[in-house]
Amino acid sequence: METYLRPIGNSRGVIIPASMLRDCNIEHEIRLIQDGARLVIEAVRKPRQGWFDKGNAQLRLNEPAALGAMADRSDAQLDEEWDW
Repeated sequence: METYLRPIGNSRGVIIPASMLRDCNIEHEIRLIQDGARLVIEAVRKPRQGWFDKGNAQLRLNEPAALGAMADRSDAQLDEEWDW
């Protein structure tokens, strides 16, 4: 895709199509990196971002799968597996 740099005050800007941003999972914050004569734009990711999203969603829906394999076992079955 080719486009133009547009004046924005004393700087220049480029318009990135929403479909490209969506495909790259870029929402708000970006990191701009100069790599020689290239500019690289990437989404800023927080450490461990999204790690618990799926599990939290299952817990909110009260799905037994959120509890894992132990959800289907009785207390007696669980006691048998442990050495007390």
